[in-house]
Amino acid sequence: MEYGGARSLEAKAINNLKTLCKKPWEEIKPQKNFIKALLDDILNYGSLSDYTLRRISNLETTNESKRKETEQEIAALRNELGEDYMLNEKTKQKLIKKEIIIAIENQKS
Repeated sequence: MEYGGARSLEAKAINNLKTLCKKPWEEIKPQKNFIKALLDDILNYGSLSDYTLRRISNLETTNESKRKETEQEIAALRNELGEDYMLNEKTKQKLIKKEIIIAIENQKS
């Protein structure tokens, strides 16, 4: 996927998740913490695959007739990723050793 396409996929997924957080309908409220975890992942960790991002970006967040499908898709993501998948991701990030590389270029004038 080209860079611009990946960014727009990410942007649409972010918008959908933000909409679900700001205006959750009653049936989606129990999923709110998981939705926030997905949003946190996209914004700060980037561990979700393009396939998962596409699924999130395809959610219908404003179409009332598609609410049931949206609820089912979020439940499916929750089952696949796990309720506390972000806890695992944050733990992995802490274990990654950070390195700083300093390069010195020898230039002759």
